[in-house]
Amino acid sequence: MKRRQTGFTLIELLVVIAIIAILAAMLLPALSKAKSKALLTNCLSLEKQLTLAWGMYADDNAERMVYASPYPGGPTGQIPWRWDVPPKAPAPVPGVTAEKWQELVIKEGYRQGGLYQYAPNLNVVHCPADARSRVKVPQFAFASYSLTGSLNGENVASSWVTGGTVVQFTKRTEVLRPSGRYCWVEENDPRGESVGSWIIYQGTPPTFTGAKIVDSPAAFHGSISTFGWVDGHVTSRKWMDAAVLAVALSMDPNKYATAPTIAQAPKDVYFLAEGYASKANP
Repeated sequence: MKRRQTGFTLIELLVVIAIIAILAAMLLPALSKAKSKALLTNCLSLEKQLTLAWGMYADDNAERMVYASPYPGGPTGQIPWRWDVPPKAPAPVPGVTAEKWQELVIKEGYRQGGLYQYAPNLNVVHCPADARSRVKVPQFAFASYSLTGSLNGENVASSWVTGGTVVQFTKRTEVLRPSGRYCWVEENDPRGESVGSWIIYQGTPPTFTGAKIVDSPAAFHGSISTFGWVDGHVTSRKWMDAAVLAVALSMDPNKYATAPTIAQAPKDVYFLAEGYASKANP
């Protein structure tokens, strides 16, 4: 009597493989979406820490805002929120990669900056979804967030707004609509670390005619970016205009030459210009 052989036939094996492939095709998008949502939640948490730290600095300094640029040369007696090149360099690490060394420099620059005592987390400057941290120097970047230039940033004068006046505020109390003016921006600079503070040509309030993107926003979360606001809350925004989304996603160092105007991207450029604090738009 012959024994019946056990095991899958070729047809049965192909059917099983097909079923597994179908299930994987159904599950992978859901897993990817869940991961993306988790990274966005993490990003908002980090930006919330920075936003609260920014506010606490003002609380302790008679409403004076921290210097918004990582460059030296800010107001007398003030240190920047982080140093691009820290006064005291981190200890040398033999055999470290160029990317890891840059990360260590950025972390040390934050440690020696004005906000570390209020948010003592060296990773708080880095959005985990920032794709620039997965490329090589010179496009590698670790710091994902920038403060806006009009909030005690570089001495940017009338070229950024109309009216011929300096746009900066130095005290938080000068911002009359703190819930409607952002202080933190995710910035996607494909040339490496984002230096300086974040600037936009604001045009003429209240319509912001002539507004144009100067520094690039980011879209580290698909088509979504995050913002921290002067009153302490944080939000995410899905870019609505294709031209702004293209700039936010682009890793082309020459993208600034074709940055969109409010005429080309009326929804998103208006949002950015309207939320940017200035003497004409407090």
